[in-house]
Order: sequence, then structure tokens, then C-alpha cells
Amino acid sequence: MPTSTFHNLPENKQKRILTAAINEFAVRDYESALISNIIKEAQIPRGSFYQYFKDKEDLYRYIFQKIANDKIAFMSEELKNTQNLPFIDLISILYERGIAFALEYPKYIQISRFLFAKQDTLFDDIIRPNNELAIKYYQGYIENDQAQHRIRQDIDSYQLAKLIANLLMQTSTQVLYDHNDYDFDVIKRDVNTIISVLKKGIETDENNV
Repeated sequence: MPTSTFHNLPENKQKRILTAAINEFAVRDYESALISNIIKEAQIPRGSFYQYFKDKEDLYRYIFQKIANDKIAFMSEELKNTQNLPFIDLISILYERGIAFALEYPKYIQISRFLFAKQDTLFDDIIRPNNELAIKYYQGYIENDQAQHRIRQDIDSYQLAKLIANLLMQTSTQVLYDHNDYDFDVIKRDVNTIISVLKKGIETDENNV
């Protein structure tokens, strides 16, 4: 993670460095990305870079932390007052907002695409912690719905949460890969199809009356 020296920089300079990093990682995968390109665009000396970050991997990990934070901020308004919302409705909101976020920040998708393509140790280290948090978040909603007889009691809440987390992570990204023109109507149709399948598989008969 960035050093205190980086955090003490003026905000505009921090933004310039991060923008340069995002631009580089959006056009090259991690192995091919060059620090020299980043420092050239950011207009900082090479020595200064190592005062701000340990190495390229340190910066790369921080970029993904920024992506996660930006996504939370983007989605936070939609997630207010959702405590009593049925889980399947929440998933629909999360899915559509996730797609909207991707459309709003296409360079983040490019960066993520490179990472997903590798599926290596670095991928596991970056993705797994966020995925585990999502699983715990979903599990709480699932168990609440089971208590209210919205979701079948025989379904393992952890396994369902894990399935949903993996589905959202993989499918939302894949949907964008399959539609290079980012046709939101097509994406929304695909999302609704997936949600419909999930809904018919997990809800109790009480919800189908």
C-alpha cells in the first residue's frame, strides 16, 4: 500500500499518479505494464515513485483497492434501507448497479479483464478477500430470508452465498466481454434471465402463490 509520503502529497498530484497508473494497467497486463510509462505520464522522477510505492505490485494492488472503494461509493445510495428487501431483489439491484458501474468506468473493466485472464496467484490474492466479504454479506441476507420463509430452509446459506458471489463476479464481467458495444438493454436482459433462474430455484412455494 502507498507510503505516508504518497498520502501527504497534494490531492491533485496523487490523482495524477493514480490516473497514469490506471491508464497503463488498462492497456497492458500486469507483467507488461511499465513503471517508466507511469512516471512519464505522471511527470514524476523514478526515485519519487519508490518513495510512494514499494514496487509495481504494490501500486497494482492499490489500484484494485481504489476500484473496490469507488464501486462501494457508486453503489452506496442504492443500498440504503435494504435491510428488509428480499435477497433476490437485492441481488438484482447489485447486479444492475455493478453493470452500470462498469459502463461508467470502462478502464476499470479493462484492468480487471487482464487480471481475470491470468487467474494466477496475484488474482487469488486480490480477488479472494473481496469475495469472502461478499459471501458473508449475502449469507446474512439469505438467513434473514429463510427466517421469513422467503427462501427454502433446506438450502445451505453459506453455499448459496458462495454461489451467488462467484456468479456475480464471473458473469457480470463475462457479460461485458461478450458485448463490446456495452448495449445496456442487452446486458439487462441477460441479467434478468439469470435472476429469474435463481428465483425459481431458491424461493419457497409461499412466494409462488
